[in-house]
Amino acid sequence: MSFMQYFDEYKKYLSDLVAFNTASSDNKAKDNSNAQLIDYLEDFFKDRNFYCHKFKVAEGKYNLYITSAKTDGGLMLCGHTDTVVAKEELWESSPFTLVHKDDYLTGLGATDMKGYVALIMLFASHGFSLKADKPFSALFTCDEESSMAGAIDYKQKYSYKPDLILIGEATSNQAVIAHKGYMAFKMQVTGRGCHSSNPSLGINAIECSMAFLNEIAKLKDSLKDITDSRFEVASPTLNLGVISGGNGVNTVCPTVEIDFELRPMSIYNTQQAYESLSAITDKLNTQYGNIFKLQRLYDDIEPFDCTDEKTLDILKQATGSDLMCVNYCTEASFLGTIAPCAVLGPGTIKHAHSVNEKIAIAQLDEAYTQLLTIYKQICM
Repeated sequence: MSFMQYFDEYKKYLSDLVAFNTASSDNKAKDNSNAQLIDYLEDFFKDRNFYCHKFKVAEGKYNLYITSAKTDGGLMLCGHTDTVVAKEELWESSPFTLVHKDDYLTGLGATDMKGYVALIMLFASHGFSLKADKPFSALFTCDEESSMAGAIDYKQKYSYKPDLILIGEATSNQAVIAHKGYMAFKMQVTGRGCHSSNPSLGINAIECSMAFLNEIAKLKDSLKDITDSRFEVASPTLNLGVISGGNGVNTVCPTVEIDFELRPMSIYNTQQAYESLSAITDKLNTQYGNIFKLQRLYDDIEPFDCTDEKTLDILKQATGSDLMCVNYCTEASFLGTIAPCAVLGPGTIKHAHSVNEKIAIAQLDEAYTQLLTIYKQICM
């Protein structure tokens, strides 16, 4: 029961999925619904006698949960249905047409992560067994690339708790059992503008922001002492991304905005990070008179860390490789609160979000074999 035996069928599934433009974006003009793709999946799984539950997350945005039995336990596979926005003019072919060339399949989402969604479809058709002791289920989410709204919504609404959740993000078929979280902030510094010929009448927000940058530099340096050697970048990281402000060289700058991110870890979590930043804000407001305002740009994404020994043993056996900890974040931050969870899927992260996005057929073959192994250990 090898993947290549069903390769033409798989290719049909992936071709169908790629044809849907489900790009999600913070830019509303480029944001697309996933409703038609979800309807396609719902019809597919209903035809195979799976129970299906469609969740409305927002207008035009849906999750789909499918299961072979409405009960706890078993294996749940997870894939998001959205993609990044394609720069179509840079592609060699249409991003929405699957191309099979040499040992790769090319199309928007082939790696991230419609390729895995198609693998779930194939597995439901040929890998899943009605004789299994425990259910096989899957979750298809929306808006992972923009807000993680799908995973957040499912965390609040789920009914059944599996024994293991596998999220099929591109990991080159190596299991990820921990990753960092994500926090994004805006620091707004509100001074008082005036003509630069008499700067004493104003409060220069640029000069005041230097105090904040100095405090952030100290915090950034202190994070180096917090380490987890399992990670390639062993400490939490802080990055200043955007600074904007000022009206002209002959005006005392009235406002400055500084956008920055912090990637927390289990040993320095979102609450600790926020307390550090709040302490800096309070200190500066005491010194400068309440001109600093800290704002979250997005909801925090917690660090993820799977410590379930049974899950770790199963993953080691199925992959035959070391378990990984990575610096980026996934839906595991939310789904990992439901049940033991890991990130394991075909394709390499370097091909995700890229022009002419592609996935190696050999990676898909290996991933299908891994799924069969894990499924038998969990469900049979």
